[in-house]
Amino acid sequence: MPRLRTESGVTYIQILLIIVTAGMVGALIVPRLTEQKREAFWQEAFEKAEAIAIAQESYYTTHGEFAASRDSLLTVLPDSTMLIDPFSNREFTFGTANVGQDYSVSGGPEGRPIVITTEDRWDQFRAAWQGWVDLQEQIRQEEARRRGRGGN
Repeated sequence: MPRLRTESGVTYIQILLIIVTAGMVGALIVPRLTEQKREAFWQEAFEKAEAIAIAQESYYTTHGEFAASRDSLLTVLPDSTMLIDPFSNREFTFGTANVGQDYSVSGGPEGRPIVITTEDRWDQFRAAWQGWVDLQEQIRQEEARRRGRGGN
């Protein structure tokens, strides 16, 4: 009797099964990797925008107004790469408004900008402080009047 030959090899079904499995694994892993990359970009962008905001505050304490130009801001930033938006590889845009009382930093991908707006609170602080001083003075005067009446 002739011997039956055993054929070794890979069938089309086995190849198809491997391809489908690889596709499913890829479908699960690729979005996570791209999301991590996007999150890293956002993290870097926020860190840079925060550094610009701190530099603006530093510039304000020295000059009494916020920096309105790139060169002015570079005097208080550690390096010029802090001005580069990681999404677009262009410089962040920043500007001032209300004669240097407000400033903003913006960047990020199209349609989803990072915006940090800070306003000078000194006038509000000074008004609150003056209100507190006036209240203390009023309390002192009332106590003095009470003592004056009580001593009579």
